[in-house]
Amino acid sequence: MVRTMVERGVNCPRASSAGRLFDAVAALLGLCDDASYEGQAAVALEAAAGDERAEALPWRLARAGGLWVYDPAPTLAAVLDRAGAGERTGTLAAAFHRTLAEVTSDLVHRVVRAGAPPTVCLAGGCFQNARLLTETRALLRDRGLRVLVGTAVPVNDGGIGYGQAAVAAARLRET
Repeated sequence: MVRTMVERGVNCPRASSAGRLFDAVAALLGLCDDASYEGQAAVALEAAAGDERAEALPWRLARAGGLWVYDPAPTLAAVLDRAGAGERTGTLAAAFHRTLAEVTSDLVHRVVRAGAPPTVCLAGGCFQNARLLTETRALLRDRGLRVLVGTAVPVNDGGIGYGQAAVAAARLRET
């Protein structure tokens, strides 16, 4: 029944949001099964990681529609397997953060090698996570890339709203 629902797209919207990965891992680790606010699972996962350092979990990139995309299946399977084997939640949370930082760095590196400018702007709600931001920025800088991070405008949906308002204002000036 569930497979049929997934295949038909019923109650299973596709998402490109890294936030949903944080939700999944937090749930797998028993940190947040029922969030009462957006980002609650990610906050719990970041707190569980603390200052611990860990190697990345297995991860894979795949081609889809001509683009490189992150396939989280190996990462999620490793979280589940290692949690089941009794590995500490903090270690797994740290390893998950490291994994996303490596994935992001690798994806950006591929785009730059294909001709994109070597300046990267890290934005989106997941980069409110200080640990993910710090690890990703360090990996990108190690690759010789210039990394920009918003400070005056929020990097999450607030920044999107600000951008939408700026575009609307510019269009109104044109008329």
